[in-house]
Amino acid sequence: MSNVADPSNTLRTQGRTLVTALQRRAGRGPILHVIGDGRPGGGTTFVLNLTCALRTYGFDLVIVGPRDSYLLDEALRAGTKVIGMDFGRRRHAPMSALKIRRQVQTLGPALLHVHGARAGLPVVLSGAWARLPMVYTVHGLHFHHKAGLAHAAGRMMEAICFRCAQETVFVSEGDRTFAEEEGILQSARRHSVLCNAIPPLEDGIRAQANQEKQYDIAFVGRLEPQKNPLILADILAWLRLSKKSMCIIGGGSLEGELRQRIDALGLSQQVTWCGPLDRNAALRTAARARVMLLPSLWEGHPLAVIEAMQLGLPVVASDVPGTAEIVVDGETGYLVPSTDVAAYATRIQALLADDRLRKRLGQAGAGRARKLFSFDDHVRRHVELYARHFRLDVECQHG
Repeated sequence: MSNVADPSNTLRTQGRTLVTALQRRAGRGPILHVIGDGRPGGGTTFVLNLTCALRTYGFDLVIVGPRDSYLLDEALRAGTKVIGMDFGRRRHAPMSALKIRRQVQTLGPALLHVHGARAGLPVVLSGAWARLPMVYTVHGLHFHHKAGLAHAAGRMMEAICFRCAQETVFVSEGDRTFAEEEGILQSARRHSVLCNAIPPLEDGIRAQANQEKQYDIAFVGRLEPQKNPLILADILAWLRLSKKSMCIIGGGSLEGELRQRIDALGLSQQVTWCGPLDRNAALRTAARARVMLLPSLWEGHPLAVIEAMQLGLPVVASDVPGTAEIVVDGETGYLVPSTDVAAYATRIQALLADDRLRKRLGQAGAGRARKLFSFDDHVRRHVELYARHFRLDVECQHG
């Protein structure tokens, strides 16, 4: 990704020290990142940004992801080595496990960094974790909204992944707390919280945020149940008299139903459908809006909110764990109950009616993003994470 900032000189030196030690220990084997979902989204962006940054100072990295996916296309464009596989449903996991085992035997990786249970299950079945250090990053615990057998199966899968990893990493305190409440945190050998972060935005994207606005509201996300997209039509209907405009950036299984709702309510002229966009295109489009809206039913630690804050956009979002760790209600945006249409609309109306309020909250959000979600710090902590599991004497300075 072209907008990844170079790490600091100190971080670069630490990285090279670790790379040299890894090469001595593992015969120059790469770090293998395995992710089962290659669509545009937070987990994909996380992997692309992190691997790009780590490559800048010597790490040998390979991304294993879904064949013919956005993830692998972007990784190849950035110069990262990739391996395409078919990550299907759980019943296909044994076949995926055999393929992962073959790749591990061929590549001889120094460490496995596994992202999410869709990748975690075949890695566990492959047995590779018994021979190699494995780090498991949780990008949201998506089973908690399910009931019955689906909930039990998701809980069990996560617990198994926790047990097999040398360290389980949560991207938010909310996810760690939920794992504890579900009784699976005790399955982890070791755990830590390492919040998401993103590189500084390109100058052109920041400049776009300072130009004349084209939309009142931006929604960026997959049109899937987690993101609660059907409520967008109801919010626009509540704001009908003021005829607010909205751009919808993303696609997914609920797009058809959302289009039908918007058409039935007579709101089509107020909506611009942008479809799924790559990260930079999505940011350039969102930068043309006055307010960011994220009405998710649950989240891990949403990158879209941090990106909106970097753009200086006030955020109106659902008050759910993860998001609530980023947005400060009344200071950088507003948090409302996830299904409360009137609350979303009221907060949006107030922001759109008051330029000074919108500017104040946007500036506060940009400052909070710079202070708490430093990408250099994010990369440094991953260098430390890898170092821990090779018991290397790598001094990593904090601050």
